[in-house]
Amino acid sequence: MKKFWMPFLLVVGIGMVGLFSARLFFGGNEDSWICSNGEWVKHGSPRDPMPQTGCGEVVDDLQAQTMEEIGISFKYPKDLTFRKEIADDGARIRVASFYLEKEGYTLFVVYEASNEVGVEKLEQVKIGMDQTTIKDTTVGGIQEIEGLVTGPKTKYLTALIKNNKLLTFSTFPPTPGNKEITAKILDSIRFE
Repeated sequence: MKKFWMPFLLVVGIGMVGLFSARLFFGGNEDSWICSNGEWVKHGSPRDPMPQTGCGEVVDDLQAQTMEEIGISFKYPKDLTFRKEIADDGARIRVASFYLEKEGYTLFVVYEASNEVGVEKLEQVKIGMDQTTIKDTTVGGIQEIEGLVTGPKTKYLTALIKNNKLLTFSTFPPTPGNKEITAKILDSIRFE
């Protein structure tokens, strides 16, 4: 019986030493700070003080843009491409526009700088919209309307009057995801 227990205890002892060694060399740092739900949590007995940054910080996925010809600044997702177009008569801007695009999403913004309009223009814009989708809200503190324009060029349209000029934001295709992207951009707009 003694012959059985000695080799057995030797094998168990070697196994325990092996497990302890593996845990010691490959187990990682048990004494550290772990980020959990946006807060640093003490794990073990860390030597270093609690970190002051880097836990749950929101990474801004937006980039800033200013369109001086329209007098607005805004932010848009970094995966979109910005392109502007200016139509002018010499030194006088007739129309200032820009696109924000990626595959499957386009936001086309047009500012009719040479045409003065009143609030009745917003009523005219509503005529082309599906009446069940029209909403009155604000963008950058300015009253606006939004709704789905149906027909051959279906789009989600936001329109407002800035300095007695019509400013429109057209989103196409008008999918719920694309409307969310546009809403994020419109929420960031600041008028100069």
